[in-house]
Amino acid sequence: MKKALVIISFGTSYPTGMRAITHIESYIKEHFLEYDCFRAFTSTRIVAKLKRQGNEVLTPLQLLEYLVQEGYKEVICQPTHMIAGLEFHKMMEQIYEFQTKFPRLKIGKPLLAEERDYEQCVDFYHKQFPKGKEQEAIVLMGHGSSHYANGCYEKMKCQFDQRKRDDIYIGTIQGFFTIEDVIKQLKKREIHTVTIVPLLLVAGGHVTNDMIGKKKSAWKNRLEQEGYEVKTCRKGLGEYDEIAQIYVEHIRKAEEIR
Repeated sequence: MKKALVIISFGTSYPTGMRAITHIESYIKEHFLEYDCFRAFTSTRIVAKLKRQGNEVLTPLQLLEYLVQEGYKEVICQPTHMIAGLEFHKMMEQIYEFQTKFPRLKIGKPLLAEERDYEQCVDFYHKQFPKGKEQEAIVLMGHGSSHYANGCYEKMKCQFDQRKRDDIYIGTIQGFFTIEDVIKQLKKREIHTVTIVPLLLVAGGHVTNDMIGKKKSAWKNRLEQEGYEVKTCRKGLGEYDEIAQIYVEHIRKAEEIR
């Protein structure tokens, strides 16, 4: 029986961002040798841009239709989305259209779905970015969403606080807790040095533009305007084995679904 594992990402056209996606895909392939692995991007804008550049990536709809034609009987779709937000639910609607076209069609959960996922992510940051001096802080830069799933950032912050990591702050680019809110929190303490770290799967456009870009509103510039010494980490979460392992665990659980 032909078995396919579809790894679905939002997508990126930045080489720096592709490092994370490629790493996750390679890591997953190593753990699921019995499957044929495929890539799909949900962003039609990015898919179109890549096509103009001569790099063709299919959308989930296009790829699933191809798998039907190729006679695949068992398909697992594993999204690399961080949370079950708007993009995740759009993807789910597309996949559901194929429920009757495969004898077995299963879907893995996004990165932050269960309590253990949060614990593993918090543990990763705790070890990867140890607590520094009293005057130092770490600001995690998340994407954010107007979807209620945006609450995941607050949940993660609570777990950091429980570990006595009050030096870690979380802000979002498009969510409810912005860089301006983070700055207000930083001013409550005698912070001199801030390290901005992506809470993003890929270090693509948001890192290039919103974190370290030339515009005044870029996070690095805003923090420097407030007098902080600013350092940056420019690696997406997907570049680390500890994060890729969470996706492997989600696929294992999807396999168990009957």
